[in-house]
Amino acid sequence: QHFNFCWGPWTRHLAVDRCKVEWGKERAAWQFIPQLEGYAIFEDEQKLYRKELPGMRYGLEFPFTPEMLQSSKYGPKWLTKAFQAAGTLPRDNTVKRIWNFKPISGGGASQKASFEIEYEKNTQGLHRKLFMKYPYDVEKDKKLASDRKQISINQQPGDLAEIDAYCLMEASLPFPMPKYYFGDISNKTTNFILITELIPYGDKTKPLEEFRPFEVEPAYRKFFDDEQFANPLEYYRLMLKSNAVMAGMYRSGRLGDKDSLAKSFPDETKYFFPGLSEPEFKTKLKMSEEFLCSMAHFFPPGTITDARLTEWKRVLNIANAYKAEISYMTMIDEDYNSILHINMNVDNTWWWRDADKKLHFGALDWGGLSKSSLPMKL
Repeated sequence: QHFNFCWGPWTRHLAVDRCKVEWGKERAAWQFIPQLEGYAIFEDEQKLYRKELPGMRYGLEFPFTPEMLQSSKYGPKWLTKAFQAAGTLPRDNTVKRIWNFKPISGGGASQKASFEIEYEKNTQGLHRKLFMKYPYDVEKDKKLASDRKQISINQQPGDLAEIDAYCLMEASLPFPMPKYYFGDISNKTTNFILITELIPYGDKTKPLEEFRPFEVEPAYRKFFDDEQFANPLEYYRLMLKSNAVMAGMYRSGRLGDKDSLAKSFPDETKYFFPGLSEPEFKTKLKMSEEFLCSMAHFFPPGTITDARLTEWKRVLNIANAYKAEISYMTMIDEDYNSILHINMNVDNTWWWRDADKKLHFGALDWGGLSKSSLPMKL
């Protein structure tokens, strides 16, 4: 049994008490960093992005690379302190050893790694194989600098929202998320760390009919449904219904107090961003047209024509000019606004079947959790 949850009206999630403590805390809001000031974090001589500053949630200095986590400054002693601060490790237990770090590929918003730990006491519900999420290291690879700036400055508080999702919602969602162990972020450096259980995905070469009850199926990818699912509709229907339940729980107040939720998860329905600037729009439109023309042989004959490209560009010009107004129209009906997983695709899930062959799933990648509009998503 890989998970610390059970389902049924008679069960109680193991994270209820921990989440209750988190809900009782005052939670500092992310202070938006002006773009030029934010970019200077990575460009000035002080190299602010390399500094180890206390996090917003637990007030501890924290490592933000696997090498730092394994260093003498941090290591098992720090991990013990961090887990206990987060309420995920009992006070009478400690982390004795950290080892077997392995990078994990996939995803575009951060770097990821798995590692193993050893506890002083093997308490039930504690995982020995863990997952670490951390920001791009622009010192190691300068080509990642642009992505790091975009994610850490322009897309915040996305990382903070993911940490808060684990802090606050592990016990209240209608489907599981990975067990949370620790997470924090610095508003000054944009560095962050998130540690959860490692999902034990199954062997891709093993036929699904041979998987035991509760054994996790292989990791799935977007856009490969015809290759990886015998019945894709079964999987997508469950994702859709479960996310709809989450939206309904928010609307009814069962996901948490709405005013409290608003302090941690931005209300995207209150912001109406304009379209691209004219130079940027023209550049991207030109690139798009060139791409379509070069790939015309992939479309049915007669699809890519001069007349259709002219109409396509006319529509895109209108949509870009009225982007803010279009956004407003999709968000004015509050009945269609809710908090729900914003990137519910099969590559952000894990799946298993119970003893009765009933399909179940859990969701990861909670970055950017916010209140958003269903019409806008469509």
